[in-house]
Amino acid sequence: MHKDRQVAPQSQSRNTCQFASFEYQETSWRGSLYSLPNAQSFIAVDIAASHYDLQNAIRSSLIFIIPLACLFSALGAWLIASMAIRPLNRLRNSMKTITQKKLGHRLSEQGADKEFKVLIQAYNTMLIRLDKSFQQASRFTADAAHELKTPLTILRGRLEQGINQEDSSQVDLNSLLDDVGTLSAITRKLLLLSQADSGAIVLHRLSINLSSLLNERVNDLELAVDESVLRCDIAPEIIVLGDQVLLSQLLNNLFSNVIRYGLPQGRIQVSTRQLEGQVEVLIRNHCLAVSKAERAQLFERFFRAESARHNNIEGSGLGLSLAQEIAYAHGGDLVLEDTEETVMSLRLSLPIAT
Repeated sequence: MHKDRQVAPQSQSRNTCQFASFEYQETSWRGSLYSLPNAQSFIAVDIAASHYDLQNAIRSSLIFIIPLACLFSALGAWLIASMAIRPLNRLRNSMKTITQKKLGHRLSEQGADKEFKVLIQAYNTMLIRLDKSFQQASRFTADAAHELKTPLTILRGRLEQGINQEDSSQVDLNSLLDDVGTLSAITRKLLLLSQADSGAIVLHRLSINLSSLLNERVNDLELAVDESVLRCDIAPEIIVLGDQVLLSQLLNNLFSNVIRYGLPQGRIQVSTRQLEGQVEVLIRNHCLAVSKAERAQLFERFFRAESARHNNIEGSGLGLSLAQEIAYAHGGDLVLEDTEETVMSLRLSLPIAT
């Protein structure tokens, strides 16, 4: 022991404890001296040996602890991941079962986390839109076949009648021409609707005086109805950027709708209103009663109200649907305002040319 490591004499009246580090036989030691009233105690520890033993103990423990920690971590991660992706697995399994005939299935949100609820809601919304599209496509095909079948049957019957007659010149060519015109009109409308569905409507945009187009239709309307029931308030020089052929067809459909379904002495109102960047055209008339349920279907293809069928009013049920699609293609809209059953109020909005 080094001589310079002396412990100073201590008072016998109190207990003391002193620590010191020293070298002995080329080994580092750490010692402590406890002084009691009647005795002294000295304890020394080999620092290197204690460090070595501690390192061995830690090393031995880590050999077992690290693999166990990795194992439990992996197990915990697997359990957490399994619970986290359970909604995704349900979504995947649900997607596997989707067919055209099983679009009514919806995924439950019960038990799912907030983040997955948003995903499930988006998935269910997509299924609703998809189901609606398939139903519309199926109904459209059936209705198209039905609407084309009638004029084709009539046309065939008249041709057969002409063939069976001794003098084929007696065939009513005007009637045949009308039938062909009906078929052509339906086919043309179906083609435009098909282009609208695929986003392939080609617009030849020009600056068009909408006021002039409206006034032309009003002049035609005056030939078909009593002028006393007609009220017009059309602002001059309303310029829009659009396809003149398609916009003319849109207005033709709206005004022919007024003539076909309007009451004989029912009031008719045609007016315009300019808003910020848009023009609104209001066409309002008294008509045959159309129920609230039927009004919700007026823009569906081939739909015709019961009053129109009951009164044998001609039409294919494509006019309003096509008019709305043309309005959409021009960046506008066509809506039916909420009114009483015997009033039809259509509001067309189109962007004004700048």
